[in-house]
Amino acid sequence: MVRDVWVWSRDEAWAVGDDAAYRWDGATWRTARSAPDPGYFVSVWGFGPDDVWVVELLDGALHWDGASWTLAWSGTLEDLSGGWGAAPDDVWAVGDSDTILHWDGRSWTVTHGGAVGHLRGVWGFRPDDVWAVGTAGTTLHWDGTAWTAVPTGTTGPLAAVWGSSPTEVWAVGAAGFTSDHGLILHWNGTAWAAESCVHARELSDMWG
Repeated sequence: MVRDVWVWSRDEAWAVGDDAAYRWDGATWRTARSAPDPGYFVSVWGFGPDDVWVVELLDGALHWDGASWTLAWSGTLEDLSGGWGAAPDDVWAVGDSDTILHWDGRSWTVTHGGAVGHLRGVWGFRPDDVWAVGTAGTTLHWDGTAWTAVPTGTTGPLAAVWGSSPTEVWAVGAAGFTSDHGLILHWNGTAWAAESCVHARELSDMWG
């Protein structure tokens, strides 16, 4: 099952899922999995054809430099589920127990964690404007200095977050812990608000 896709250009794209990574060259998809660890891949993000990150469920992240893979151990035993980066030395990964990891170009550091919830997605518009979302309607915002919880008015689990500007941010998931009905939230720069969703199943990702 494909878990995530990242597109750099019409002839450079990556897809990951389970224990496989695939690369699009403009004509066909090819396996790009000569990696040092056969992990369970959950997210992919990059800054060019020779600077790609793949987040693993258990071990941390794999980095592709255009020629080979390098495993960057996360330093946490928590399962990871999402990743995003603003620059090669400014990469974020999120996971269970509200764990948030930051890559500074040399190593991963745990910047948040210890809570009972689980974070499932992370995205940012710039280095000082990053969002993480997860279970129980959790949204956390990074302002360049600290992570702050922002109320959403829902307890439904959120699976992904994405936006086009600081005042146009979207999060999707399920309407409740025991509900499969889709949930869409919109951030207008001031507050989160639920949007109409006619989809009868939980939403797991989005892009625009």
